[in-house]
Amino acid sequence: MIHLKATARTAAGAPVPDAPITWSYTYVPDDTIAAPGATGVVDRGLFTAEVPGRYTLLATTGSVSARTVLEAAPREARRRITVTGRGTVTNVHTSDFWPYTGRDGRDYALVGTWGGDGWAYVMDLTDLGNITKVDSVKVDARIINDVTVSPDARYGVLAREGASNRQNGVVLLDLADPAHPKIAATFTQELTGGVHNMFATNDYLFAISGGERYVIVDVRDLAHPKYAGQYDHPNSYVHDVWVRDGIAYSSEWGTGVVAVDVGNGKWGGSVEHPKLIGTFPTTSGATHEVYPYFQKSTGKLYLFLGDEIMSREGRVWEGTNYFQDLFGAVPKKGGVPQTSAGYTHIIDFTDPEHPVNIARYQQEEFGAHDIIVEDDVLYQAYYDGGVRIVDVSGELVGNLATQGREIAVYKPFDPNGYTPNASFVMNAMPWKGHVLFTDFNSGLWAAKLEPRKGLTPDSPCATRLGPATAGRCEDRRPPRRRPLSIPTIARSDRRSPPPPSAAAPAAPAAPSPRRSPRRSGPPAPPRSPGCRTPPPCPSAPRWRCRRGGTRRRTGGRSPRSHPWPAAPRRRSPAPPR
Repeated sequence: MIHLKATARTAAGAPVPDAPITWSYTYVPDDTIAAPGATGVVDRGLFTAEVPGRYTLLATTGSVSARTVLEAAPREARRRITVTGRGTVTNVHTSDFWPYTGRDGRDYALVGTWGGDGWAYVMDLTDLGNITKVDSVKVDARIINDVTVSPDARYGVLAREGASNRQNGVVLLDLADPAHPKIAATFTQELTGGVHNMFATNDYLFAISGGERYVIVDVRDLAHPKYAGQYDHPNSYVHDVWVRDGIAYSSEWGTGVVAVDVGNGKWGGSVEHPKLIGTFPTTSGATHEVYPYFQKSTGKLYLFLGDEIMSREGRVWEGTNYFQDLFGAVPKKGGVPQTSAGYTHIIDFTDPEHPVNIARYQQEEFGAHDIIVEDDVLYQAYYDGGVRIVDVSGELVGNLATQGREIAVYKPFDPNGYTPNASFVMNAMPWKGHVLFTDFNSGLWAAKLEPRKGLTPDSPCATRLGPATAGRCEDRRPPRRRPLSIPTIARSDRRSPPPPSAAAPAAPAAPSPRRSPRRSGPPAPPRSPGCRTPPPCPSAPRWRCRRGGTRRRTGGRSPRSHPWPAAPRRRSPAPPR
């Protein structure tokens, strides 16, 4: 990320504070890509390159301009992902899951089912190469869409929809014996419309009631839960809620995200008397998921808001119409693959009264679902796009999907799945060095990211920029990330630069048409006397110097694929038009 700064000055060197500065850029691709139409983003005084290559940044005011040149290298965030184990579920659709470490020191997960007649499974995750079902729980429900466990693993919760007596609510599980949960209580007050999503703290449970509001349940006495409070945003439907530092962030479709003080106190709210802080709508009107993430490196609070659009009707790739397979009395086994649309919006919510939409993660052909962010990594359940793991470090601008930030993608498939060989990832999250996720058609999966290959310090190419290709140096360094200060822009009636002085540095003259743009980039590498050949690099082309300092190629690759550009030919340019 580059911070943009330019100052216009008069011929005498005095700054012109009211001079409007316009930023633009030109782009020359590197030798690894066919250049797309747009390659970089200028936004909020920041610039980011979306593809590798050489960028000339231009600051313009009036009829004068200044420029600087930088090169962007591939981020090389990619890592291999390998499946280590499965908790297979193919007799019914799988919904949400939640992992926990029990009091016996072993790891488990609660796994819900969708359209599965109220069954939930307990799986032992201690050996992620050998996930096993150890128990199950049956409740009166058609759908257990959401499951959760308190941070202290004292209790678990199953959300109920479609109960036979229409008394839905939630079922609280005592996890004293973590492998064999026992039903401690059922709570239905204000929750009869069905509970689709929940959020658990050690003392309170936030449960969505029929999409209209969220109800706060006091669960300190697990066998006797009681109503504590609720929040109902006017003229809005709520889908999910996440609580951080006493603030509840709820995703409410067309309303966007709604932030409420439920115990933080800064805005006068409490669990019993929640107070609205503010709202922020997204452009899609389909805000389905919210995850608040505090980024240590920038000190900012980011909200990751996921759309949910369950149909691609009217889009270039419409996909399949699978609703008739899902919403009968019993979901149809087999059927057609599920499809979706929508993406993840990233909002700077550091000042909740003045939020800013700063970036997005968008894959046009698939749709977003649930989100977890940990240690600057986004774990995104992307429905038919699989599980997607994305680098979200540093300041964020533009579409992260086009900036080489994707670390890994995995699309689960199972020929014996409820819908065979159809990926539809519902939830994903990190767990003790692994990635866990549930697939709608095939159950629980565990995978592991392989370590990223680092640089070899003594390699002659350790500082080289460029993507890894066959026959070339394999070492890489990350893209350059340095503050950028554009030289000052001079302004005068005669358009002459100001005299140099300590207080007012000289402004650059407008570029001459006879000056090659390649000469304004980073400093060239040391050259051997009388020859324009860069320092040797394994597999680099071999050159032989001729008299007069020229060179000819004697073998190896073409000079175009070498990381340093060949010297421009000396020729007279066409006169400017």
